[in-house]
Amino acid sequence: MGKFIKAGRVVVVLSGRYAGKKAIVVKTFDDGSKARPFGHCLVAGVDRAPLKVTRRMSKKKIAKRTRVKPFVKYVNYNHIMPTRYQVPAEVAPASMCTDQQMDTADGRIEAKKFVKSLLQEKFSAPPADKTGKPSKDVLGSELEEVDALVRRIIGEVLGDQPYLADSSDFWCDQILERSLKELAGIGRPFKYMATCVISPQRLGSVLDTAATAFWDTESDSLCCTRLGNGSVECIVTVYACRR
Repeated sequence: MGKFIKAGRVVVVLSGRYAGKKAIVVKTFDDGSKARPFGHCLVAGVDRAPLKVTRRMSKKKIAKRTRVKPFVKYVNYNHIMPTRYQVPAEVAPASMCTDQQMDTADGRIEAKKFVKSLLQEKFSAPPADKTGKPSKDVLGSELEEVDALVRRIIGEVLGDQPYLADSSDFWCDQILERSLKELAGIGRPFKYMATCVISPQRLGSVLDTAATAFWDTESDSLCCTRLGNGSVECIVTVYACRR
């Protein structure tokens, strides 16, 4: 997979604390390193994206809702999915974070502060695309739309219900059917496939999942959404293949 992943590529993290989050590849290590003898890369991503704002909101509330919470970490190639999105050259991914900064806690904090300021700047004034309009492909706006849609449907189907093994199949069917129906209604030029995993959310329980595919990374995408209500945990993975 390393051949498809280069600095500046937008990827989706598939496992761990940041599963489903989007990130930018800062540096690649196709042959591994001494500390990590496997193919991996350094990424800078968005843990919490800006929220929707309206004109009625105060300036203080708008400033709070448009904050970006970033993260920086090393990720195994097997735990990320490259998308068709590439950040503009002026973003300079290599300047976001360095190996020296990742070696210390203070360095990681400094790197996250820089990434936060950079992403918030690009969010406030996105770079223009080929037509001169603000680009919507900087961090995969289509994937953000899919993630928000799936999260809403999971919340509506599960609500505050406790985990019931007899109901898990019904919940999966409802979530997948509604998600695919609404995704088809968006009108994007994609064919969609989706999987759904539902498990009890108990203290100390562990659920590891992984997903990968061999496709055109320039046109196809993947969105992994994870949501729980304290009793039930749901993971929905949507594969979008351009027609």
